[in-house]
Amino acid sequence: MKQVDRMKQLAEANSSWLNRRFGGTEYLSPEYYAQILKPYCFKGVSDLGMFRAFLDKYDHNVGPKILELGSGSGRATDVLVKHSLAKNASIELLDLSAQMLDASIRKYGVRPDFKYIHADTINYLLSNRDSYDLIFSLWSFSHSVHQTLHALGESKGCEVILAAMKNLFTRSLSVNGRAFIVHFDALSEEQIISLSIRRTKYPFFVPGQQSPSKKMLDQMLIGLSKQGLVRFRVLKHTGDAIKYSSINEALEIFFNFHMECEFNQKENISDLLHDVKQQLLRFRDDRGSIRIKPKCFVYEVTRTK
Repeated sequence: MKQVDRMKQLAEANSSWLNRRFGGTEYLSPEYYAQILKPYCFKGVSDLGMFRAFLDKYDHNVGPKILELGSGSGRATDVLVKHSLAKNASIELLDLSAQMLDASIRKYGVRPDFKYIHADTINYLLSNRDSYDLIFSLWSFSHSVHQTLHALGESKGCEVILAAMKNLFTRSLSVNGRAFIVHFDALSEEQIISLSIRRTKYPFFVPGQQSPSKKMLDQMLIGLSKQGLVRFRVLKHTGDAIKYSSINEALEIFFNFHMECEFNQKENISDLLHDVKQQLLRFRDDRGSIRIKPKCFVYEVTRTK
């Protein structure tokens, strides 16, 4: 009966996209990722525009050493390589997805100023001995944090993650080096919907609270700031409403992008679809479109000593 209900729900939703399965590090191909990713703008300025503005303020006058954590499809990398800061720079791209890195290699080529690192962000930061003048991550840093927390448990996971964060802002970041991190807001409209499902697998996402990754980032940076090791600021941005042309498009992006295909093959998928659909319908306008506002936090960090 459950299978009949599930197939009926899939047929009603026209949701062939649910056939995509969670594959650990390879949940989305670069091409599909680019296809379903919506633009994120904040008062008319995209997340990439905010990163570009950050690079414009960078005062390093020699070719810096740069690390991107979770380079993914190369959206932010493209901004960097087109910027004057990249001239004479040594650039390292890190991602846990082999197919994302392969796409970057095809795009940028094998060259002496580029290095490709197939690794998890937290694991890499724990063992890294190199020093970088610029480290940046758009949206992906929290993914590694929460996967580590899930794998190791909250007690051991927090210990490991905090050690990695400390290394990020001290050992891995050169003196006067800078870091730029875009982090999701767990209390935004889109994340409230997404996390209502994700917390069934990851109970450390607590309703009405920020995510563990943000809490630990804040804890670490406040502590390092009090020690005089870093200077930082956090900017909160409310985004322009993202438009989904139909309920099916919204469901596809929430299940396959925000929830990373992890729940597509669950026995209770029909219930999950119904739950998310009802939440999405609260944001439907008179023309049938779904409009949901994202929010984010932008961290700008400078190592002072």
